[in-house]
Amino acid sequence: MAGIIAAAGYVPRYRLPRALIAEEWGGSSAGGEKAVANHDEDSLTLAIAAALGLDGAGADGMAPDAVFFATTSSPYAEKQGAATIATVFDLPPATRTLDVTDSLRAGTSAVMAGLDALAGGARRVLVAAGECRIGEPDSMTEQNYGDAGAALLIGSEAGRAEVVASHSIADDFLGTWRTQAQDYPRSFPGAFEAAAGAAGEKNVLVHGAAVAQLALAAGLLDELEIHVIPVLLGEGRRLFGDRRVELERTRVLEGEQGVTHVHYRVLR
Repeated sequence: MAGIIAAAGYVPRYRLPRALIAEEWGGSSAGGEKAVANHDEDSLTLAIAAALGLDGAGADGMAPDAVFFATTSSPYAEKQGAATIATVFDLPPATRTLDVTDSLRAGTSAVMAGLDALAGGARRVLVAAGECRIGEPDSMTEQNYGDAGAALLIGSEAGRAEVVASHSIADDFLGTWRTQAQDYPRSFPGAFEAAAGAAGEKNVLVHGAAVAQLALAAGLLDELEIHVIPVLLGEGRRLFGDRRVELERTRVLEGEQGVTHVHYRVLR
């Protein structure tokens, strides 16, 4: 039965207090601190540092038959990181290499691919993961995202942990995403998926500017109603930001005390 032969991790030495981030933006701190990579570190070097810390990796003469690298923040837009890891370990050119990217499931997907490789005859597979994700300034992700690397050496024997069974489900739900035109990951609350499933054929109301911005960015809104209130509250938040949204005005309702309700259809 396949299992985990060794596991290791690497966390950069530098720390950034979350209170310092919150103070800069005038917000609240989540407490503690987050790990920050040095100027010469990236997701690939973090993964390599973790892999080099594996106990007994290759010590018995059984070098990995495959190397898989998992990340959502590869330093290369087009270059295989797994091949670099194989070179660091001085593995033969016939070693199978694979990069798994562009998904928060990259790490577990790489492990699943490694188990498949073992089932296909490989003796050992090195899975290394690293992340240097950049959170959007003045957001909770700026405080949450930390830098680190992790590595697993899996083999056909049980080792330290036996893989008893595995199961995977694919569903095109909207969680976290980032397009090529976006510098920072975007996310949409999972409550929307739950609400849409519970509503069935009925409509789902999205309330609040912050949530509406996320829904607009994800292309989930069909209609939009804006309440124009003649009260000066300060700068506020721009609903559309720099994003161009095509709208068709369908209804205008004049309310009490100068409040105007404007209804639009989103044209995508």
